[in-house]
Amino acid sequence: MGHSFVKSFCDKTKAKETNILLHGFYASGKTTMMFQLKYHEFIQTMPLSSWYVDTIDCKDTHFTFWDLGVRVPFRSLEVHYHKKTDAVMLIVDSSHPERFKEIRDEMHGTLYTKELRNCVVAII
Repeated sequence: MGHSFVKSFCDKTKAKETNILLHGFYASGKTTMMFQLKYHEFIQTMPLSSWYVDTIDCKDTHFTFWDLGVRVPFRSLEVHYHKKTDAVMLIVDSSHPERFKEIRDEMHGTLYTKELRNCVVAII
């Protein structure tokens, strides 16, 4: 699913540099998704205790992925990335439906910020 988002974004954008903010709760698969996009295979990961940044090149576009984690100290840093964000990938762990309302509320709060209002959003 993430592959088609990046390929579609790559085909449609004229930007040479694209910044993508990975959003989701703890252990929802954000880092795993980023590694699958980069290495085209499943790589077992452990939940992050900090933030992680990685890059992927696709055709003429250089993607930078920001996986900022969800721990309180790192969440407060997220607003500093909003101004440079071109797209948001929301990773939802479907094995925890009891958290759907919580993730919805979290995303509404994030996407209604002035800086992210015009960003491309993918829910995966």
